[in-house]
Amino acid sequence: PPLPRARPALAPPRSDTRRQSRGSMGQSCSAEGRYAVERSGTGRQRALLVGVNYPGTTSKLNGCINDVVAQKGVLMKQYGFGEEDIRLLVDEHVDGPVFGTPTKANILAGFKWLLEGARAGDMLFFHYSGHGTRYEDPRGELGDALVPCDYQDEEWPKRLVTDDVVHTHLYGALTQPKCKLVAIFDCCHSGQIAELNHVNRHDGTTSRAASQKKSAGGSYFQCGKPELKIRYMEPPAGAIKKSRALRPLSGGFHGAVTAGRFRDHQLWVYSGCEDDQTSADAFIDGDYSGAFTWAMVQTLENHLFEVAHIQLVKDVRKLLTDSGYGQRPVLSTSHKPYLHYMYMPSPVMELNTAFRTLDRSPAPRKKALLVGLNYVGTPNELRGCITDMDTHKEILTKHYGFQPENMLILTEQEVEANWPYKERILEGFTWLLKDAAEGDQLFFAYSGHGSQKPDKTGKERDQKSEVLCPLDVAKGLRDENVIFDTELHYYLVDLVPKGVKLTCIFDCCHSGTIENLDVKRDIGPPQRSVLAPEFYTRGRYLPWPEDSAMSPSAWSMCTGPSAPTVRRAPRDLNTEEDAHMVWEYSGCQDNQTSADAFEDGKFQGAFTWAYAKALANKRYSVQYLQLLLDIRNVLADAHYGQFPGLSTTDRRLLDFAYLGNGR
Repeated sequence: PPLPRARPALAPPRSDTRRQSRGSMGQSCSAEGRYAVERSGTGRQRALLVGVNYPGTTSKLNGCINDVVAQKGVLMKQYGFGEEDIRLLVDEHVDGPVFGTPTKANILAGFKWLLEGARAGDMLFFHYSGHGTRYEDPRGELGDALVPCDYQDEEWPKRLVTDDVVHTHLYGALTQPKCKLVAIFDCCHSGQIAELNHVNRHDGTTSRAASQKKSAGGSYFQCGKPELKIRYMEPPAGAIKKSRALRPLSGGFHGAVTAGRFRDHQLWVYSGCEDDQTSADAFIDGDYSGAFTWAMVQTLENHLFEVAHIQLVKDVRKLLTDSGYGQRPVLSTSHKPYLHYMYMPSPVMELNTAFRTLDRSPAPRKKALLVGLNYVGTPNELRGCITDMDTHKEILTKHYGFQPENMLILTEQEVEANWPYKERILEGFTWLLKDAAEGDQLFFAYSGHGSQKPDKTGKERDQKSEVLCPLDVAKGLRDENVIFDTELHYYLVDLVPKGVKLTCIFDCCHSGTIENLDVKRDIGPPQRSVLAPEFYTRGRYLPWPEDSAMSPSAWSMCTGPSAPTVRRAPRDLNTEEDAHMVWEYSGCQDNQTSADAFEDGKFQGAFTWAYAKALANKRYSVQYLQLLLDIRNVLADAHYGQFPGLSTTDRRLLDFAYLGNGR
């Protein structure tokens, strides 16, 4: 890149002029790995659900059948599985079709049905809730096993579904690359069955060395909760010698995974606990269920059924810990990058007829407000923000049918009356919304500095208010010179008329929750940080004066009498009558910085650059959520550490076509 112009003495030193942050310095997670989600199924879906309560035996459990019924409901209601796509094996009565009892023969037949005709793009699912146990194989080594309902029909362990059987008939039989399989084991001692070679445990370790040292007869964690059982069946006396160790993982299926034979087989396996722990059969929320399955369903609901595998297992662990359970679930996969893939395909979004019409219907009118600030001649000067507005204008006019006469551009290159001072920006919001009617497509983009101010009102969950920094900040970083997140919510959410679609883009620091929208898509960033040191050595910082936390009076001033509260409970709208159709892309999370960068021969925002590339790669036809994932991939490939987000006012809007998918 060309050498930058001389910068004021207050500009932070850095080792590379290509990247500079827009606002306060903040921690960041890298976007290591690529994020992928299939917006519609490219293949079939099948699920085998096995729940064993062992009625009439001394080993009776209570919650296993409830587990698989709950999983069936999630698969059908949220992930588009049909009744004909699911086979249920249970040993007590349930409503709906059942394909037999969970005998060993039926489970093996179920594996065969599940994998029959599997091909690339298929989504397969297996869940087992019941007892787990251990057995001694002919070599004298310990293995793990599932316990079918007919385990007593033959001498131990002939009727068990052993780890070798699962590896051979489930994982190993998955011969087609890029066929997805999620397997869940809510039972004790599923380590040898469940754990593949790339493992995520609660302590962050990925080695199985610790579990290799376990021997039979180990101690088990007890929660001390009433009406709680453990899902472990003790082997018959004398069936296992106490000194036996678990078999090594150098051969068989695990050896094949290590050798890379299953790298293209997308396998994810969840175990309800560590090898030396027990899985609880518990009484929760007025009913019996497995603690792990209950926590998993609850966590999926909290994420609106769209979450990466790695984030899902971490949040399940936290929920179990917060609820007093000691078990720590484990996630493993056949290829390490798969840990960061999305759990299951896109959930089903039931759009009523009016919403579907609003998604694709041509917009009667399109308007855009573009605000870019380079802060020329100040210590906080940036270089790429006005270029960002040129990028947005080109994309909107060439690919989405916006007309220049219906655009208001506020930058320092415009006539002085359209310089981006606070008052002019607020006037721009009023202009954008004037005479807006149902079906109109509106667009707002901001590139410049962002900042945060401590909040003492208690209305902000993180005790910080996010703000935009107009040119007024040259007179001091004070309340009257910035635009608070609550002001943005008032103008860009509350005042948006019914049926009007508004897309907002904020390429600035600390913008993750800048509009305080209800539904957020912060698909968990990878935990291993691979940051660009030249980018994050020092960031652009607009410090607030000490002890300048927002007072209640300042809060009233910046919000106005009719402004909303800062956070609202998430909504699940059943009709479109009161829906605000607003989407907000943020260049980074609240604790991160957005880069003012040099890419493709010019200074521009890293997020805006990645946004333009992602749209071009999709030929300007993409859905809102998929566009977010594509932007993250572009930034990750270029080694940027910022992690963009997407928020909206209704979960169903995530699957809408971006700006109506072009002309």
